[in-house]
Amino acid sequence: MPEHFKRTTGHARELTEAVKGPTLDLTTLTDQEEKIIQAVIQKDEVERSILEAKISEVRREIQEIRKAGALSAGDDQNAICARCKFKFLPFIVPWADHGQRCGTCKFTVCAKCRSPQPGGSWLCVLCFKYRQEKQLTGEFMSKGQPIASTLYGSDLLRASLRDRTTFHHPEKTGLNRIQQEHRDIQIYHLTDGCNLLKLKNHQKLLLLLPSGGWRSLTSPRHPPTTTCLCLQ
Repeated sequence: MPEHFKRTTGHARELTEAVKGPTLDLTTLTDQEEKIIQAVIQKDEVERSILEAKISEVRREIQEIRKAGALSAGDDQNAICARCKFKFLPFIVPWADHGQRCGTCKFTVCAKCRSPQPGGSWLCVLCFKYRQEKQLTGEFMSKGQPIASTLYGSDLLRASLRDRTTFHHPEKTGLNRIQQEHRDIQIYHLTDGCNLLKLKNHQKLLLLLPSGGWRSLTSPRHPPTTTCLCLQ
């Protein structure tokens, strides 16, 4: 297969990974502003679905063209169209279509399997479909790397909105408030079923009572000399 025929396969969204690393700080947004962003995300998802449908259709057409032009044993590439296998008859019918070589793939194709391009040039139908695919996936704009392998802006916004929800409503994430807001915690196991939590980032002590309640204490200079467990 010619080098220019190689492409990245797979559904346009299959390569989209979970957003990692820093997200946008949207904690100061109002609820109304969040609704506006949500509407933008929904619109982007609709447009992305339409784009993915077009990509799938072009890739289906590519497979059909390749299947129709598959060579059989004994086929002469110079005597038949590489796309539809139309047989050229240069000696029997001199004025008939003798085929021409595509400037991209260098295969000989008939007149029906050529796609006119601006400036009087043309591409064979397969090369034209490959070009369409690259335009739709963004490979022309990203130096051969399909846009499907990068994150969409809406993915970053969605992840950032999740962080905002976590910040304002930590109970919705399945973690308690202390664990959600402070990921680096030291726990000192005390007597009478009590636990003392030291929040490193805020230099704060919380006394967890057996009843499930808690009290805020003043942080001592030297913490209790008991077993310490760090939650990552």
